[in-house]
Amino acid sequence: MRGSWQGEMFGLAIDSACAIEGCEPAGLPPGLAITSIEIASRRALREAWPANARALAWHRGPSGRPVAEVLEHARAGYLLPAPGFGLFQVSSGGERVRAAPNRLAPWRWQRYLLGRVLPFAAVLRGLEPLHASAVALPEGVVVIAGEAGAGKTSLAAALMLRGLRFVADDVVALTAGDDGAQAHSAAGLLWLRHPTLDRLGEDALGRLGRPIGRDREGVRVAAAPEPSPRPVLALCLLEPAARSRRVQAPAAIAPDPRRLLASTFNTILADPDRLERQLDVCARLARQARVLRLAVPEGADPRAVAERLLEGL
Repeated sequence: MRGSWQGEMFGLAIDSACAIEGCEPAGLPPGLAITSIEIASRRALREAWPANARALAWHRGPSGRPVAEVLEHARAGYLLPAPGFGLFQVSSGGERVRAAPNRLAPWRWQRYLLGRVLPFAAVLRGLEPLHASAVALPEGVVVIAGEAGAGKTSLAAALMLRGLRFVADDVVALTAGDDGAQAHSAAGLLWLRHPTLDRLGEDALGRLGRPIGRDREGVRVAAAPEPSPRPVLALCLLEPAARSRRVQAPAAIAPDPRRLLASTFNTILADPDRLERQLDVCARLARQARVLRLAVPEGADPRAVAERLLEGL
């Protein structure tokens, strides 16, 4: 297959039949596993999907009843229904993605493709994604992990305004090589909520990249990602500040594999081989990266958080 868009994301060579909104094509990088993206109809995906698949994960629908989030079949792979975005199928080895998007602007439905489906394929291809954002210094990558809403993207954007380079927003794919843990760039896109932009300043949007879409919640911004892979220099763990309203200086802590494993992006795919890979990545991170804990008060100015983190680095 030779698609209309080719480039690198999440440590994969992506060969896509559709353009990736906001991302410049760069050709297929050598040496990386290729994952193709095809466009299909919802009917075609449903008709080709076996009836005896099993559900791996559930969520509660609008009625409160459980709805399958991921379906698995040994031959057909994985089916990911995404209400509001479309229907997606990933082959069992992650080498093929079929997308049946809803009738939306490409940047809208591709938020799910890039934020959920391709990281899912990356796990199947042997990479280890973390639920984290990342930026780069000349010496290496700073990975910012934390729970949803902890301020990972806000901090990454504030660090970019201080001159650091963009690597990933929300999902960072890692590999364990001869040179230690390496971080791979994601799509060159950020999702910035309006309150975050207000805190960053009125000129921040133009300095961060090019807006490609917006709605009531936020703005989708195209930013040039740092070439990858790059060694991981530091891991910053964001935590809510329980009492103080001020951003405290980051504290260097001993690496704890349980904390690193807790930041994994995909907890659905679990088997002995993957656990071994996760532990290998965690061990390499513990040896090479500085681990910092940063307590952030609710509503803190991300520029102040960025200044504190840079002091700790």
